[in-house]
Amino acid sequence: MSLSCRHSSFLESTLRLQRFLLLSIIVWCSCSTTTAFCPVVICPGFGNDVIDYEAPLEQSKDVGLVSVLERRGFDSKNIYIVPIKRPDWL
Repeated sequence: MSLSCRHSSFLESTLRLQRFLLLSIIVWCSCSTTTAFCPVVICPGFGNDVIDYEAPLEQSKDVGLVSVLERRGFDSKNIYIVPIKRPDWL
């Protein structure tokens, strides 16, 4: 199997996982309960790293996506970032 074929297969698997997670969250959040548990799963995009969503470009954590979600009312205990590092994309 060539490198490009394996790379393509990895990307397809990653995209399927992202779609599955997003659909799961939508279904989970639409359940009618008195106290909603709505997790947020951040799937790093191609070439990105976990840090890009916490403290991008070595800036303060206040500008990261996690911080923005917290300010919009999401519980920080329910925000998850898929642990992907930049070298994983190679």
